[in-house]
Formats: sequence, C-alpha cells, structure tokens
Amino acid sequence: MCKNIYIFAQVFYHSCMTISFEPVSAIILEKLSRTKRSKQQLLLEIVNDNRFIPIELGLIDGGKTAIAKGNKMNTNKKNTLQLAKELNKRNIDVIFLPESNDVPSADAIIRYRGKLMIAEFKFSNTTKENTLYSDLKDGFKKAPVVVLKLSNMDLGVFSQTISQLVRKTEIIGDILLINDMGIETFISKEKFRNGSYKNKIKGFL
Repeated sequence: MCKNIYIFAQVFYHSCMTISFEPVSAIILEKLSRTKRSKQQLLLEIVNDNRFIPIELGLIDGGKTAIAKGNKMNTNKKNTLQLAKELNKRNIDVIFLPESNDVPSADAIIRYRGKLMIAEFKFSNTTKENTLYSDLKDGFKKAPVVVLKLSNMDLGVFSQTISQLVRKTEIIGDILLINDMGIETFISKEKFRNGSYKNKIKGFL
C-alpha cells in the first residue's frame, strides 16, 4: 500500500511512484532535450521517485537532502555533504543522483528558488586561474549548472578564469556561487558572456 510523504516539491506524493528509467544525469539530460512536456514536471517526477531517500544533516529548518539508493558518494563525500548542508541552510533542496561508471555524471538535482535544475558540485581553495578553469570546464561537461564553493579566490582571478572559459569553449552554463560565509548568488551564462556578472559579485568573494 502506498504511503504519502511530504517532500521537496512541497506537495504530497505516493512513495510507490517510480519512473521507467535509471535517473543518472546523462539520461535525464537526454530526456529533457527530447520531451514535449514541461521540463520542470519531468524533473519533479524524478525527485519524487521512490529510489530517493531522505538523509538527515542535522538541521531543524531549511531545505532537505535526499540520495539515490546505492549511491555511496565515493568522491569527496565529506565536502559534498557539507556543501549540501550549506545549501539546505539557505533553503535549497539537494537530491543526489545515482552514480555511473559508464558516462560522466552530475552530482545532483537542486531546487533553487522554486526551480529544479541538474547541478555538479565543485569545491575550490585554489588561487590559480588554470586550476579553476579546469574545474569549471569539467563541471559544465556534466551539468548545465555548477554549484561552486570558493575559498581564497579574488574577483580578478575569477574574472580571468571566466574570460578564458568563454574564449576557449562553448561549454559554459550557470553558476550557483557560494563564498566563505556560505552566502550564495546565482549567475546565468548570459551574464558571464556579456560580462555583467562582475558588478553582481563585487565584494562577494
């Protein structure tokens, strides 16, 4: 018998609901590119699938986190969960997707300001342009959004990195940028391309 559970979309759903495909990010992105339905509705069905189970990160209020059954989070588990907790504190939900050994896979679906989006998590304490460039290039190969936690970075080096990324590759998406204080700001790829992001993050890093 199905059980109603209160979850990310702020609606009740049936926990016996299942989708007909493995929700790894590469398959989700392919289905999103082909669907004639609402992309948000498809993502909603995915995060409400019974393959995802809530995990407790020690917060009473804020966003929620869930993880796909069987996801062992073999890479950067401590940092990844800490970043999820920081996002939850900002009322951002995190749904960790299944891992895949066959294709590059993004980490999660996040719900930011009511919108679901596929995202790759990146953590960087570098002060070097080329290191950050490599991290972002790798992230955008996996997901249209990179959640980027930065330490030790200044606006000058960050701007040089973005200029290099725009100049050298067409693969650039949106960034949910998080500073040392755990404050986030969302920057669209359009703002990166036209340079207007610089005004948005003055004094942020």
